[in-house]
Amino acid sequence: MQVAFYSVLTLVSFIIFYQDLKERQVSLWLLLLYTGVIITYTIYEKGIDLTLQNTIYSLAYFALCFGGIYLYYFVKERQLPKIMDVKLGWGDVAVCLSIGISLDIINLVIFFTASFVISAIIGLVLQAKNMTVPLAGFLVILYLVFICISVYFPLDLVFL
Repeated sequence: MQVAFYSVLTLVSFIIFYQDLKERQVSLWLLLLYTGVIITYTIYEKGIDLTLQNTIYSLAYFALCFGGIYLYYFVKERQLPKIMDVKLGWGDVAVCLSIGISLDIINLVIFFTASFVISAIIGLVLQAKNMTVPLAGFLVILYLVFICISVYFPLDLVFL
């Protein structure tokens, strides 16, 4: 089961990366396939209870991040900002939520903090070329890297 999961996840991730990089949008069926693969495997591996718990954590985390982005642009532009479809795409949100569902709270914070910092650095480089960051594409590739790293260096933090 793991070999099939990682094979499908890798294939779909590279297609998403390519589409996001070349066309600046990802097709809906790929996002649904990606989300379906991750959710199915997470339920299979961790059970429905932990999957629901991860879902709640990821929704709370992204609500906090979205609130921070919204506040930043509100202060910067001195008006109510339009974030969706201008600063952040729906494909980016779908990829963030599907990856977030597969991670516990500690890994969620570590992965997305590192990913957003890397994306910000890439964004600074691309800004000089008048290009935007293909966030969904970078996130799926960084998630594959994160999976490989966590196999060799598992992060088992247990709080009492």
